[in-house]
Amino acid sequence: MKIEIQADGIELNEKLRDFTLCCAGFELGNFKQRIDTVRVSLANLVNSQQGRDQFCQVRVIFAERQDVVVEAIDIDLHVAIHWALERAGWNVASRVQLEQRRLERGLIAAQALGGEGEPDRAA
Repeated sequence: MKIEIQADGIELNEKLRDFTLCCAGFELGNFKQRIDTVRVSLANLVNSQQGRDQFCQVRVIFAERQDVVVEAIDIDLHVAIHWALERAGWNVASRVQLEQRRLERGLIAAQALGGEGEPDRAA
């Protein structure tokens, strides 16, 4: 799993890079064999009512599946990063569970049709 960080109008210092990498590893590390790239985009947003908000978009890129894209906005950049990566982790976990259920249902259906794995029956 490769992690890319892009910053627009934000100083990407070592502390912020380490925080982002740590959060990404924690939230998505269980799925690193399934994920090709995690792209984290950070930006300042000008909000006319509150001043500046911090924006974080996370794009999880898979080889053979549709990308997961989530966003978070907060006045604190660290909070926006945390929430976006946590939401990405929830989304990826949900997809993995759904795939496992579909696979299990397919195996059960194959067995019900007399496929392999049907238990022997006593006559």
